[in-house]
Amino acid sequence: MKEGLRSLVDAIKALGEETRLKIVLLLCQEEMCVCDMMTRLDLSQSVVSHHLKVLRQAQLVNNRRDGKWMFYSLNHQQFIGFEQDLAKLVLQRVAASE
Repeated sequence: MKEGLRSLVDAIKALGEETRLKIVLLLCQEEMCVCDMMTRLDLSQSVVSHHLKVLRQAQLVNNRRDGKWMFYSLNHQQFIGFEQDLAKLVLQRVAASE
C-alpha cells in the first residue's frame, strides 16, 4: 500500500494546482499539443511545459510525438486507479472508525 499511497499523494499534489487542473480538463476533451494549450490558457510555452512535466511525473498524462509535434492526452488508466485507490483508502478509514 505504501507505493500506492505515494502514487495517490503525487496525483493529488499534481491536481492541486489550478493551472494543472485546467490542463487536465482540456485534455478531457481531446488530445492536444502544447501550442494549443498555450493559446487556450493564455500561458507561455515554458509554463505549460513545466505543468505538463509535473502531470507526466504523476503519470496522469501520456505524450506521443508526431513529427516535430508532441501531443498530450489523459492517462485514463491512471485516473481509474487513482479513483479506486482513493475509494479504498476512504472506506478503510471509515471502517476503522466504526
